[in-house]
Amino acid sequence: MKRKVGIATLTFILLAPFSEARSWTDVEGRVIEADYVSSDEENVIILKGEKEFTLPLERLSEADRTWVKEQSEGGGEMDGDKAAEPKKEAAKNGLIDELPVTVLFRTSPEEWAAGKAAEKCSEDEHFSKPLNTNFANGFDACVSAPDQRCMVYVPEGYDGSEAYGVYLHINPGGNASIPSEYHPIFDERKIIAVSAFSTSNMHAHWERVARSMNALATVRSKWKTDPNRTFVGGFSGGGHMAFLTQALFSNEFRGAISHAAQSYPPGPDGGTGGHFGPMSADDFSDGRRAQNYWLIIIGTDDKRNYAETQKTAEDWEALPVEYRCDEVEGHGHKVAPVDAFAKGLEWLESNPENAKKSKRKD
Repeated sequence: MKRKVGIATLTFILLAPFSEARSWTDVEGRVIEADYVSSDEENVIILKGEKEFTLPLERLSEADRTWVKEQSEGGGEMDGDKAAEPKKEAAKNGLIDELPVTVLFRTSPEEWAAGKAAEKCSEDEHFSKPLNTNFANGFDACVSAPDQRCMVYVPEGYDGSEAYGVYLHINPGGNASIPSEYHPIFDERKIIAVSAFSTSNMHAHWERVARSMNALATVRSKWKTDPNRTFVGGFSGGGHMAFLTQALFSNEFRGAISHAAQSYPPGPDGGTGGHFGPMSADDFSDGRRAQNYWLIIIGTDDKRNYAETQKTAEDWEALPVEYRCDEVEGHGHKVAPVDAFAKGLEWLESNPENAKKSKRKD
């Protein structure tokens, strides 16, 4: 699939995080971290890694235009030298209720659609149509939502000396959610948890996935994380999104946990359908989608979804993936109990394929 991308969009391509960069925001709310180099009356030059980009001032936020003006009036170093920038603040520990999303996983719609599975789903209107028409509608709008925020829990023992795992949790409601009862598990297993705001069931699938992946990218930019211990999970409708997120960007994860929801898989005979839309069983036959683990944790008293897990279990078992369904006696339609969640994470981390490279791209 080919999409037209303007010059202003291309200049906001996300590269590796830079250690002493400032955040730049364009008029559409997209963010990049880069160093200031120089400016004139029409443009500003920034440095990202070893590459320089020229951005039209009219495409930047008002705050950025004001900042650039201050530099040209003597507030910063000019003539091609990088402006002096303070180092990032030390990463906080504990629960951060609301953290701005300052780094995007992918910036342009064309980049979000890169990959076989992502391209298929980007062309499927079902994935880009929200249940509430007040929310972003259409693929391009869904992956470019402005004003993104996330909640983060950082174990108290984190000091930056070693890489921690990451658990990305997708909530079916409008607020971010990291169950407080899981905090001791994250402390013990040395895992940072993150959850994006505005991922409710009322939003389109693509917006929920994009907001979640941007939250993950922001965490990776601020804390030292281990890609071989990065997992995605979610509750109810968020569980479906967790499975879809791993299917779309399987190289970024090593396993997924769906709490209280069984996603409908593609037909085992090669057909498509279910929660993975245009994806087929063949899309799960190799690469990280086949290497990663897929876990359902469901309560036997879950009147909403327990029966559905029984209907689709055989279809999951027929797929060429490592799948497991853990039933919790007497548990209702809730996130997994602490013990079940801890055992689930332990199983995901036990995958001998975690440290191996993917057999193919997403």
